Amino acid sequence: MWFSPDGRYLVYAQSNDTQVKWFPYMWYGKYSDMYTTVKKIAYPKPGSPNPVVKIKMVDLNKLPTNESQVPNTMDLNPPAEFTNIEHYYTNVGWASSTKVLIWWLNRVQDTFISSICDAPSGRCAENQKTQVTNGWVDTKTYLVGIFRVQKHRPETDTFTDGDCKYFSASFSLEASWYILTCYGPNLPRVTLHKTKSSAWYKELEMNRALEKKMSELAIPKRRNFKIPAGKYDLLATEFLPPNFDENKKYAVHFEVTELFLRQLGWVAYLVSNFDIIVVMVDGRGTGNRGESFKQAVYKLLGEYEAQDVITAGRYMQEKKYVDPKKLSVWGWSFGGFLTSYVLSKNSSVFKCGIAVAPVTDWRYYDSAYTERYMGVPKENEEGYRYTSLLSRAAKFSNVDYLIIHGAADDNVHYQHTAQMVRALTEAEVKFRVQVRPVLNSADASAVPTRFIPR
Repeated sequence: MWFSPDGRYLVYAQSNDTQVKWFPYMWYGKYSDMYTTVKKIAYPKPGSPNPVVKIKMVDLNKLPTNESQVPNTMDLNPPAEFTNIEHYYTNVGWASSTKVLIWWLNRVQDTFISSICDAPSGRCAENQKTQVTNGWVDTKTYLVGIFRVQKHRPETDTFTDGDCKYFSASFSLEASWYILTCYGPNLPRVTLHKTKSSAWYKELEMNRALEKKMSELAIPKRRNFKIPAGKYDLLATEFLPPNFDENKKYAVHFEVTELFLRQLGWVAYLVSNFDIIVVMVDGRGTGNRGESFKQAVYKLLGEYEAQDVITAGRYMQEKKYVDPKKLSVWGWSFGGFLTSYVLSKNSSVFKCGIAVAPVTDWRYYDSAYTERYMGVPKENEEGYRYTSLLSRAAKFSNVDYLIIHGAADDNVHYQHTAQMVRALTEAEVKFRVQVRPVLNSADASAVPTRFIPR
């Protein structure tokens, strides 16, 4: 729900799941439960019916006095181009007390239209349109570099400089002062600044007590580097043990979980306690590298990402402090899929891998995510077939492969692992699987630290 700044109007979203198919899954419950429970959720999959969404507005000054009466609402209609096709809304916000901005996407997410709607009339007009060929429209807001510019001087003064790369700023009402919060990569700090002169500042919180405590700990070393990969470079980070010795040979563990799911605490634990190196690499498909780099994975999700992970693995094998025979890979959700895909390439670079809640066939995952990168199945049958891990089962015969999955996962359903187990068994491949009977997506963040064998 979105209230107008003056509180008069309420805009809300309505979702009709009537045509969406139900997905049942088993809930095993407590040890004392004699019978299992079948739960079900409305879950749209690629090519199947999606929820029908509407955006509505209510004038709160015209609510009926009788509570039994239903308030009058008006539809804030999507652009004409989307009226008779399936679509999404991705953002709603008030531009003023009488103007509301709505972002719309078509189902395959290659066309974005923003519209501005008027209160109280409810009339909407197209504001901006973006269309992408052979790719998807990305509505995410990425990190932005902020520069300070004086009106009469052409020089720029960057804020994201020195030992702090990630900031947020909170300005006073007159914008003459601002509080700057540094989030890292070093210790967080908070300072007060004059807008007219960034050179002047007052320390509000520098975390010196924490800095002292940190100096007493064995903190892993972190190094960023680039890996040549033909026409482009891969951006990578390696985490080294606190007592790192260039003359030793270390095992290398690749973390390929999606950026927002990565757990640096788990990485620090591994590096500090097992004397290994952990590597993260951003290959094709990641943001902030230009559209061609990001959109390269379109309709073949997993193929080019896996190639880039293997390229990074070969690069690490050449380092003098790396044992080239001891490279492993792990990931969760999409990272579990990518881990499995890397192993299925049978490159001889990675000897073992752990896939937590892996997608094994994109036809089984949700429509919004999958169709954004793969399109709908009827228009990309070959892409869905080629990237399915089920058809690659025989290629796991030369690696140690462990799958961990929650039977109650309501996001990446256990169906993925069940079908993978079937395919591996039919291919006579040895593997290991660990089923967590009551683990679902909300609990899966605990998997790396609690359930992965060490």
